[in-house]
Amino acid sequence: MLFDLEIAGSILHVIYQLLPESTNLVHPTGIVIGGNAELGENVQINQNVTLGERSGDNPGGKPVLEDDVTIYSGAVVLGNITLGEGCSVGANAVVLDDVEPGETVVGAPAKPVK
Repeated sequence: MLFDLEIAGSILHVIYQLLPESTNLVHPTGIVIGGNAELGENVQINQNVTLGERSGDNPGGKPVLEDDVTIYSGAVVLGNITLGEGCSVGANAVVLDDVEPGETVVGAPAKPVK
């Protein structure tokens, strides 16, 4: 099922299964969501975020975002990883490993905040 999503005056055809209705694209500029990424409910994605496959030593795989995940500006989430329920990814973080539920990660590569 397709629906139209209006972003900055442009109409984009988006695959309904890719973006649940509860997805919040805070500032939808420069957001890249690979076709194989899975998003849960109430996911918030800020501008210039990339979700996609990882190449090189660990090719393939898709990021899975569980419910209530927040990803801040400029973050990159790559590979066969899971962002646990209620976790947060800081601005400009590069996430290459799983993030535990409720955890906040920052940096490149992303590490948990203690």
